[in-house]
Amino acid sequence: MGNFVNFFMPLLIAAVADFGSDEAALFLCAACSFAGLALSLPLMKRFPGKVPEVLFTPEEQAHMDSDDNWVDAAKLVKVNRARMAEGKANLRQRWGDFNTSDKDYLPLLNKVARRDFISARKHITEVFEVLNGGGESAKKLSGVFKAREEDFNARFEAGEFDEDAKEMGLWMARYFHYAAHDAWNQYPTMYKQIIMATFPPFPRAGPGTPPAFVFTRFLGWLDNELELLEDDPFRSYSMLGKFHALKLH
Repeated sequence: MGNFVNFFMPLLIAAVADFGSDEAALFLCAACSFAGLALSLPLMKRFPGKVPEVLFTPEEQAHMDSDDNWVDAAKLVKVNRARMAEGKANLRQRWGDFNTSDKDYLPLLNKVARRDFISARKHITEVFEVLNGGGESAKKLSGVFKAREEDFNARFEAGEFDEDAKEMGLWMARYFHYAAHDAWNQYPTMYKQIIMATFPPFPRAGPGTPPAFVFTRFLGWLDNELELLEDDPFRSYSMLGKFHALKLH
């Protein structure tokens, strides 16, 4: 489309100047420039701007300080970097029980998610820059990620995370019930597809698939999720479509 416009517009302007007037040609140039500006305005949201700081009330901060599962993702990343360098397994947060741990704090959970998405993206970007830079540092880091993935896969296949998986499943079922998604056990195929669409498969690092490539895919997915994460999803829901948006209050 861009090549067509670049080819067509000079011919159109020249024809207007030859068969009309120079003033008409100048007016056409100005009109096309403003039209191009108006059409490009929606693209501005695709460019990164200043990320607003996530602020918490004293009560929210006190609640987070009392539970390790609310720890800042940036702090957890820093701790796990040190543990990874020492060859130790990463510390993990737990899903917990939805009714007792999260049900009364869903707006806070959303604010924390935005904070942690931003922290995670910053960390992954730093890792990607090391991997993409090449050299000994990239080689060493690639080896660490490969060893960690092999270790995780082995532990997963051995059933080490089965209890975690059950805890996650029960959390999701209780959230579905809370959010009135009561069809999850009637139409599992539909919910499976929704989960698959939300969590698309990523390529695994291996021969012919360097970790840097995996991180580019993950960053793209993370950007999309961060864009869809609303500040207050529990009072305003959006149906995102090409021609309409539905707001429910």
